[in-house]
Amino acid sequence: MNLFLVGPTIALVLLFVTAMVIWADPIKAYVQSMLAFVAFSSVAVLVSLITGPETIKALLVSMSVGALVVSWILIRPQQFIFTIRNLVYLASFTSLVIGSQMVARTFGLSSIAFTDGYIIMLLGLDFQSGDNSHTQSGLAGLKRGFGLPAMQSLGSEGEYFVGLMPLFFLGAILATVWLVLILTNSWAQAMPVVTLFLVFVLSTEAITRHAFLINTHSIAWMLTALLLVYLRRQLMGDLDGRDAAGLVLLFSVIGLLRADYVILFGAFTLFFVLQNAATRPRLAIGIILAQGAAAVVWMTTTIVAFPFLGAVGPFIIFSGGMVASGLVVRLMWVRKRGVSIYLPTGLVVLASALLATTLILSNTSDSVRSLAINLFAGEGLWGFSIFAALLVWVGSYIRPQVLDRSFIKNAAAVGALTISLYLFSKYGDGVGQGYSDSGFSRIGFGDSLNRTMVTWLPFLVLPLIRLVGTVSKTGTRDRGWAKRGGRATR
Repeated sequence: MNLFLVGPTIALVLLFVTAMVIWADPIKAYVQSMLAFVAFSSVAVLVSLITGPETIKALLVSMSVGALVVSWILIRPQQFIFTIRNLVYLASFTSLVIGSQMVARTFGLSSIAFTDGYIIMLLGLDFQSGDNSHTQSGLAGLKRGFGLPAMQSLGSEGEYFVGLMPLFFLGAILATVWLVLILTNSWAQAMPVVTLFLVFVLSTEAITRHAFLINTHSIAWMLTALLLVYLRRQLMGDLDGRDAAGLVLLFSVIGLLRADYVILFGAFTLFFVLQNAATRPRLAIGIILAQGAAAVVWMTTTIVAFPFLGAVGPFIIFSGGMVASGLVVRLMWVRKRGVSIYLPTGLVVLASALLATTLILSNTSDSVRSLAINLFAGEGLWGFSIFAALLVWVGSYIRPQVLDRSFIKNAAAVGALTISLYLFSKYGDGVGQGYSDSGFSRIGFGDSLNRTMVTWLPFLVLPLIRLVGTVSKTGTRDRGWAKRGGRATR
């Protein structure tokens, strides 16, 4: 038995090289290569539904080679392959990918723990063998998603992809580091914040369990951090063609992972669509189309008994979603001095309305009690971390404001709507399972909301940065760091 998988390993290494060609930085390249791996694996599995399961790995490697060739032709990097530093980065990444698989296999490390992870593994085995005996139907199929089972199908025959989840856990951490770096002026200024964040993460069992937990929470954490990076660059006027392509890829991954992620990341969708509707209409439309089309494709090919409107349900919902998105965007624009602008207040109002609806409909008292027990009484395995996070948040207000107010306002508005969407979604899960008195939280680490909270970890770096107070009010535009191998310039 091989200690590591040759095909997926080659694909990951090729995607890392591709990302290094495009981004010229190892942290960015790691995050972007993991993001691309989700998309490419999903496409390979979708195509294999026609060509046969034995072609999945060949398709994945072929697409990875094609991506490298295209990026090399378009960008024409100068002396990329001949620098010792880049070869060290490549060797380190390859060692990580191989080492993760070898360590996980040698020591039998895994953490399935819950029914949803087990179902994801079974779906992966179905894709791997071409059997549909475990294909999900109805709401259960939509919740288990497609992207993660597709990646798990890349394992050896009869196995899931051992060692995959630690790579995404590290990707989530590095994406958060990337966020800190663009919000500060240099590595020296970022290090105190990064250090405190790592202490928080690695000392909290509710977070570290996600290193091997077979679920999409670590990937969602990575996506949130990366979306905040793009949000910052959008507000600073630094969003270029490379970022636009990255945004479209990111939102397509959101659509591929799970159907409900299209809704749960809806606050970010609204932000970028509203920001670009007038100046970059093609990007705004591309963001909506990317996630909508990605979700529709896998739902129509792998979900048995679609729970809404039958076989034409995905197409009707997609069309309705496009119309609804257009209406929401139009309603959230205001005219100021004859110019149409977007205000973050609109997101806050929408978040407040959605939160109020959730609290009215759900069993609020039991949900709040369960959430408090999970966060403060140890049942959710958070220990003293929530107390520490609250102290950081309160303490940050005794420090001067070091981040520009536009970023803080927009990040807070997006964060508020995101949390409201998650709470409403968890309430909806209970309703979908037939509970007449459904709430949005239950006691224990296994509660979906409790595990989901790692998705919001990137927001913690904002009060951390203010508490440490290491950056100037204007921050950085991320240009020098992007061009000089990870070192920010003043």
